[in-house]
Amino acid sequence: MGRNRILSDYDKVPSYNWQDQVFRNAPMTSHHISLTGGTKNTKYSSSLSYYNQQGIIINSSYESLKARLTLDQQITRKVKFGGSLNFANNISKGTAPSQGSDAGGTQYFLYQVLAYRPVFYADSEESEDALLAENPNYPYNPLKTIENMYQKVRSRQLNLNAYLSWDILKDLAFKATFAYTWRQDRNEAFNNADTYWGDPRYSAKHSNGNFSFREWDGWSNEYTLTYKKRVKSHNITAMLGASMNSKTISTLGASSTMVPWDGLGFWGISNGTPDKVTSTNFEDRMMSYFARFNYDWKSRYLMTATMRADGSSRFPYHKWGYFPSASFGWRVSEEAFMQGSRKWLSNLKFRVGWGTTGNNNTKNYYPSQLLYLGDQNYAFNNSIDNPAIYISQMPNKDLKWETTYQTNIGLDFGLFNNRINGVVDIYDKQTKDLLLYAEVPLSIGFDKIQQNIGSVRNRGLEISINTVNLVGGRGRFKWTTNFNISFNRNEITGLSGDQDYQVSGLDSPKLSNLYIARIGHPLSEMFGYVYDGVYQYEDFNEVSPNVFVLKDGIPNNTKERNTIQPGDMKLKDINGDGKVTPEDMTVIGHGLPVHTGGFTNNFEYKGFDLSVFFQWSYGNDVINYNRAKLENMNGVRHTNMLASAKDHWTPRIDNGDGTYAAGNYTNYLWRVDGGLSDINTSRVVEDASFLRLKNVQLGYNFPVKLIRKFKLSSLRLYLSGQNLWTWTKYTGYDPEVSTRNSAMTRGFDYSAYPRTTSFTFGVKLGL
Repeated sequence: MGRNRILSDYDKVPSYNWQDQVFRNAPMTSHHISLTGGTKNTKYSSSLSYYNQQGIIINSSYESLKARLTLDQQITRKVKFGGSLNFANNISKGTAPSQGSDAGGTQYFLYQVLAYRPVFYADSEESEDALLAENPNYPYNPLKTIENMYQKVRSRQLNLNAYLSWDILKDLAFKATFAYTWRQDRNEAFNNADTYWGDPRYSAKHSNGNFSFREWDGWSNEYTLTYKKRVKSHNITAMLGASMNSKTISTLGASSTMVPWDGLGFWGISNGTPDKVTSTNFEDRMMSYFARFNYDWKSRYLMTATMRADGSSRFPYHKWGYFPSASFGWRVSEEAFMQGSRKWLSNLKFRVGWGTTGNNNTKNYYPSQLLYLGDQNYAFNNSIDNPAIYISQMPNKDLKWETTYQTNIGLDFGLFNNRINGVVDIYDKQTKDLLLYAEVPLSIGFDKIQQNIGSVRNRGLEISINTVNLVGGRGRFKWTTNFNISFNRNEITGLSGDQDYQVSGLDSPKLSNLYIARIGHPLSEMFGYVYDGVYQYEDFNEVSPNVFVLKDGIPNNTKERNTIQPGDMKLKDINGDGKVTPEDMTVIGHGLPVHTGGFTNNFEYKGFDLSVFFQWSYGNDVINYNRAKLENMNGVRHTNMLASAKDHWTPRIDNGDGTYAAGNYTNYLWRVDGGLSDINTSRVVEDASFLRLKNVQLGYNFPVKLIRKFKLSSLRLYLSGQNLWTWTKYTGYDPEVSTRNSAMTRGFDYSAYPRTTSFTFGVKLGL
């Protein structure tokens, strides 16, 4: 509020709910048409689809046009050729609201929506210039930004696939496949002077724009020779193969600042000051050899063995990785001693498998490209704006494939003519030689280097059960159910060198030591201090009127004891040494769930059908950083807060006669300027468990007799809804969120795009 005003002065001042201003109910339309036909030797199909989704944030949308052609041609009795062609043209407009604008990440779009003042008094004291002068981080008008910014991404993609198969002999077949993929993304952006990113008061670049082209160009070939032989009850299949693929990724872009005239918009950036030109080119090649052997006897005993050898250009000195696997299955229900159980036991099969897989996902330019033209400059000839070519990374000749070893034990079962059937799987997966960045001494010129370090173990249980509760048929009611649940236990079994733990943070927003990876613990554990409420008057000795000294035995909160006052943030002393120091930082949350699952019921009756799908996650936490920003009582002026910030600690009021009127002695939130900066606490870590009504669809299929006179073979009407309701204790927009998702940093929510509730009415007809 203004310096000389009270709350009632704003009663007649217009107010704005900025969420209502920037959010909307958005329509979606989808159309699909397909054509199939052919002769005995020739089969073809084609389809065309169009999709248009307006975003729930104004001036955002997504539009897609896709086309597909397929052809299968029997050339001779033994030779067959086929191919498919897919093309897509996608256009998206608007910006991702969780995209930060600077390293501090203070001006995310949805943060602006929530933090920008809803009321203004019409005088110079509350003008934006005056408020900005008082608070350099004062939020920008979100409606102004979204109405004046321009961002467009056009993505075009072409996929071509072809195959040729030749039955050389009765039991021997050859197959060759070829695939070509091309994709181009064109990004255009312009921020005029009425946007946060272009307003001279907030951005040194003033009006600015940029564009970039990113192109993927790749091909792959695969050749296989397959032998199939059946001898009485023995079935043997053996296959040998080889494949090659190549991919080139190139990027070209430029940006411009100080654009003198906003009227031309994006197409006027050539009149501005050239800022930066980027260009990259990366080639990735791989060659593989593989073999597979399958054997089964009467479909009762089944065995599979495979071997792969993959060579990658990303590892110049250790190109090849070798990955064997094997599995065995036993259909117990087919054994003679199970005959007495076949009335109720339809199927019983045990499975066991072991195998390895590889990962070569290194940094694209690693390790061959060492010189890099980046955004660093050097001083020369009275100028500091000379672009520098510098060594961007330290090479590692020992880099090799990351390998995952997995053991799986499974059970398939069916009861009562398969009216009840399911699958149970237990797995143990260990990943070694992880391709991660390890810290190195700064004295060598780098802070990190990519290495094969660490190992992770995942053990889990997956259960899926299907039931036919009512059989239906002949106009009777039918009801089926599917239930699935997955448990996974993640454990870090090794880090770099002799490290027992490693802490990590985020670059945008800039948050240090937010997560910890510790041997014997799961990934994505949240790290910080345990919030212990607020210091109350009873924690102090009042040595003179309104002069308070913290009592002995009451720990500090990382600050000096003589600076702590009633109403300040209080932290928990974990190790019991009587003071709060970094030694008291501990695990304050878990980014991984204990279990996830889904539950579906399908109903059918006389042409009507209804499907209801529930989804859940249990046991994971989310850092609700929106609360950290919007319940911040430290030095924040003229910024809107969450309604929960009303429940902050307030002091007692001196009545002037030696008595005091009580304040709000809450433990929810500290007093104004009573918090701590640059620390992470459990206060904003929330339980993100949820149960969601994910999808409901009601449909009706018209009887063929009724629609035949309209020359239709089928006609279906349906109405569906997605994300209809969520039961959760999480206070943010959506518990199923992770805006900075990585293996180390799951479960962070800041300015995430809200999950939408959508309703769809559709018509499907066949001619």
